[in-house]
This record gives sequence, structure tokens and C-alpha cells, in this order.
Amino acid sequence: MTSAITAQRMLSPRLPLRLCASAASLLFPLVGLSAADTPTYAKNIQPILADRCYSCHGPEKQKGELRLDSPEAIKKGGKNGAILTSGDPAKSTLYSLTLLPAGDDDRMPAKGDSLTQAQTDAIRDWIKSGAAFDGVAGVVAKPEPVNGPLHLGPSDIDLASGKLSKPDAAALKALSDAGAIITLISSNGAALDVDLSHLTEPLTAGHLKELDRLAANVFWLDLQGSALTDAGLASVAKCRNLTRLHLNRTAVSDAGLGALKGLAGLEYLNLVGTSVGDAGLAHFAGLTKLQRLYVWQTKVTDAGGAKLKAANAALVINRGPAFSKVDVPDPEGGRRRR
Repeated sequence: MTSAITAQRMLSPRLPLRLCASAASLLFPLVGLSAADTPTYAKNIQPILADRCYSCHGPEKQKGELRLDSPEAIKKGGKNGAILTSGDPAKSTLYSLTLLPAGDDDRMPAKGDSLTQAQTDAIRDWIKSGAAFDGVAGVVAKPEPVNGPLHLGPSDIDLASGKLSKPDAAALKALSDAGAIITLISSNGAALDVDLSHLTEPLTAGHLKELDRLAANVFWLDLQGSALTDAGLASVAKCRNLTRLHLNRTAVSDAGLGALKGLAGLEYLNLVGTSVGDAGLAHFAGLTKLQRLYVWQTKVTDAGGAKLKAANAALVINRGPAFSKVDVPDPEGGRRRR
């Protein structure tokens, strides 16, 4: 199912928030649901959204100007338009993006594990049955864990940020005013998730100067789709505590990636849609904590990936799915192969 959706997305314009629906209506067979079996918003859908979606699309944070914590907000959609089409799951990105594989930048939820099949099926069947918002609960708490407490002690980020000072308040305000989405991710308020992918204006040296002032506090950094160049990687390199880094769809090159060799704690790196090749990967041979590397739509070869794997056997390099060619109607009446 996911491969058909991905193939369709290759032929369609990409929306900034990645809420792009596939035209794969035939993938969703019409299965009759009895009233007793039909999921309801209050009982089935709202708890899923509260547990997995409110952190990025709730009262405190609205990526892409999208909120999912009320029926009114869901009906309104985000800055790219509607996410819900009553009766049609295939046209509802609230559902279709949950089917994408882990590592795909368009997958929702963007962080953490994918939704379970039971959860995606519930969303699908709720939309198919009309997406009614009857019986809405006022406030939904996150579900209690089944097998003991979620956190038995401080997280890795709590431990790593334990001796850090609080982030520079003026720099936080300057970036937030520019459209950055900044989230505290440690209990002491010292570790930050900084998302610069939704700035109101293209990334500038001024933005990077403010990032420099927060460098020690930045553990997760998202620059995907920004105007970042090799020169800007000098600011990224100052974020010595980075564990997650998104550079996908930026203008970084093999030569520029050499600036990142000192990011010893880096665990996740996304280079999808860049011009990076094998020479760029060679800079990461000493990053022994790197666990996930995404290099779809790059110049990386099997040989280059194998060489990096030889230096770090635990590393998983994701080069994306192997797409087969499909017939595309030619406007002049013929057919083309893509």
C-alpha cells in the first residue's frame, strides 16, 4: 500500500507541510461497517490524536499552522488546506500520511513509532463512515502505561543536559519571532529541539548567529528545506550535543559535510534530496554513535554505503524504496515512461 502512495507522490507537486494526498482511491476497498463497529471520534480517534499528535499539532505547538486538538481545528486544516475529506480516506492526509514507512519525511507522526495498524484502521473507518464529531470529549489525557511507568529514571537527554545552563532567552525570542519552533526536551529546560524549517523568511546569517548562541543547548536540529549552504554548516558544527539532524533538501555538499566530523553524539542524520555522494559519507567514519542515515535521492552508491558500514557496523543506511517505472500520459497523446 505504501509503495503505491509513494509512487503517486512522485508525480504530484510536493506541498510544504507534506500533507499531500494520493489519488489511490482503489487502494481502499469499500467494506461495510455496522453501527456497532464504526469507530467514533471521542472513543477511538481523539485518544490517538492526544497521545501521538498534540505535541506537534496541539495548543502549545502548531507545525504548519495545523492543530488537531479540536473538531473545529481539524476541519480547518493547516496552512496547506484541508486534511480531512469526509467519506474518502484516500483524499484525507490525516489518514494517508500515517501509512508511509518510518524514515519518510512525510510520515505522520513525524517522531516516534508509526501508528499501529489498529490505529490507522480506526482513522480510516471513521473517515469512511462520515468523520462525525459526535460525543466529543472535553480533555483527553494520555493513556496510562500498561506495564509500569513510562520513565523509570532520567532520560538520556536529561543526563546529557544535566550540567548545561539554561538557553539564552534573547536568542530563543529572536528565533521564535522569526518563525522557528523551539521545544524544551529535558526536564531541566536546558535541552532544545530547534526547528528552523518553517521560518517566515529564508534562512540567513542572522538566524545562524542566534543559533550559535544556543549551540550547547541544541540536541535536535531541523533545517530541512531551508536555504542552508556549506557556509552555514559551521554553525551546525558548534552544536556539539546534537543527536538528531535534518539537512534534507538543502544545498549542502560533500565538502561542507566535513565540518560535522566533530559531532560525536550524532545518532540520526537525514540527507535526503541533497547532492551528497560517497565523498560526503566518508566524513562520518568516526561518528560511531550514528545509528540512522537517510540518503534517498542523493549520489550515494552501494559501494559508498558499504564503506561507511565497515567503519560502523551498527549503522542503518536507508536509501529509499526501489521504484518501478510507470506510464505517464503525454499531453500530446502518447505515453512516457518515468
